[in-house]
Amino acid sequence: MNRAFVALSLGCLVAAVVLTLAPALAGPFHAYDDATYILANRLVTAPGEQPLLDMLLTPTVGYVVPVTVAMQALLYGAGGGEAMAFHAAALLLHLSAALLVWWLARRLSADMLVATALAALFALHPLVVEPVAWATGLKDLLASVCALGACALLLRERERPWGAMALCVLAVLSKPTAALLPLGLLAGWWAARERPARWLRPLVVAAVVTLGVGVLSKISHDVVIADPARVPGGPLSALLALGYQAAHLVWPAALHPQYFIDRAAGFSDAHAFIGLVVLAGIAVVVVWAVRGKRREQPHALMLGALGLAAYLPVSHLLAFPRYVADSYLYLPLAALLLALAPTLARFAKRSAGARALLIAVLLLLCVPCALRSRAQVARWRSPLALWGPLAAAHPTDARPWLLLAQGLRFAGDAKRAASAYGQAFARQRREGRLTNYARALFEAGRLDDAECVIIEDAVYGKSQRRALANLALLAIKHARHTPRWPHYTRAALARAVPARWPAALRAAAAKRRAQLGAAAAALPIRATWPAGRCAALRTARLSFARWQASY
Repeated sequence: MNRAFVALSLGCLVAAVVLTLAPALAGPFHAYDDATYILANRLVTAPGEQPLLDMLLTPTVGYVVPVTVAMQALLYGAGGGEAMAFHAAALLLHLSAALLVWWLARRLSADMLVATALAALFALHPLVVEPVAWATGLKDLLASVCALGACALLLRERERPWGAMALCVLAVLSKPTAALLPLGLLAGWWAARERPARWLRPLVVAAVVTLGVGVLSKISHDVVIADPARVPGGPLSALLALGYQAAHLVWPAALHPQYFIDRAAGFSDAHAFIGLVVLAGIAVVVVWAVRGKRREQPHALMLGALGLAAYLPVSHLLAFPRYVADSYLYLPLAALLLALAPTLARFAKRSAGARALLIAVLLLLCVPCALRSRAQVARWRSPLALWGPLAAAHPTDARPWLLLAQGLRFAGDAKRAASAYGQAFARQRREGRLTNYARALFEAGRLDDAECVIIEDAVYGKSQRRALANLALLAIKHARHTPRWPHYTRAALARAVPARWPAALRAAAAKRRAQLGAAAAALPIRATWPAGRCAALRTARLSFARWQASY
């Protein structure tokens, strides 16, 4: 084929991806996982100071992901701790995935335009925005590029099965949910009529290693981090999740970084029926593929099995921490389009008109996808744009407001963060969030409200000592502020100043204690401080639109 035409096809594909997703380069870090797993992770920010075993097993992350952590550490150092380095790497990895999809689709369809259209549909679909625009999503991109690279090595004219094995191992060391990828490749190999014997040993070795890493990650998450998945798994839970994922794939009009789904709804939620239909369709396709003519297309069969292997760990057949996420469909989407490539190519070969119609439909689908993806990228530019639509979509739920408040506080917008916490408490009282709310009020300069909420935290929260330490800190940092409830402040200064505080801060606490007089012997019982006493905890509930308009 004309090299100029190949170069033009690739150039158009790359240009479309860059024009659509390049605004993600200006995106910030977010409080949502970035703060914990990147900025507060010493394995990333100071890798040279960490033990080698910790760098290999990454216990602070909760999973065995040394490839991801090493990449994050490299980007953090090279970019001076700025988010742009992470977003640039994410865009390059996504471009790599798109080019691999293009190469694989061309190999499967033998049609340049069909391959380009399929690769563009994958690269521009709104579901790919989350892992590209979110720094923490780097793990999904790394694992997917490794998995697609493994398939490319297997489908070359001169196959490299041991290289494919190495990439499978790198994939699971990037994200533990890649543990089943070698099994997916083995399933495709077994179901095909032609079974290259040289594939078997490398894929079996890869399966043993990746499953071992997956088990080790499970132990690390549940034992070392002591945070087992709170969401129960099971067939009904999996059906509901599958229904939502399928709806997002077909109609990606209202995508969010979090989805608040009633996981106990069962078939009272129509998405469970959608999941059932999709599952039945998958079963029919699998039977047809194994017993029918598709066995003569082993490569497409292998990629279909790869997609299922990528989705099964997050399908909720077994408990998993996050219920539904756009990033879960990144690799399955690529595998689905590639599995369809031979069938689409056969349709295109019927006539010139059929080929033109197919390519036109695929490219036309890319246009709304690109527009929606660009709008989705813009949401990741600020916490207000990211979480605001979620708060508007769930007007009675406190959780979007909590996420919004955390994001605003992380971004340094203390005034709006405190107000967002107020809206969260207006919808649901949550003692576990009193500390964060009090700190936001403190940072916003609302000292009386902060003092009141800290005392509420001391009376009703999880840790009285921590709350009183915060009250002592408020009294020290704002020595000119006259406490409205001095009894509590004196008790805090006398009983809750941590020994780990610097000497200067402890000296300031002693000075402030002398100013306020003798310490209280004991705090009043709960009956003297009714729950919700603070005005900040009795904020009028506003819609997101009215709340936003007030600023």
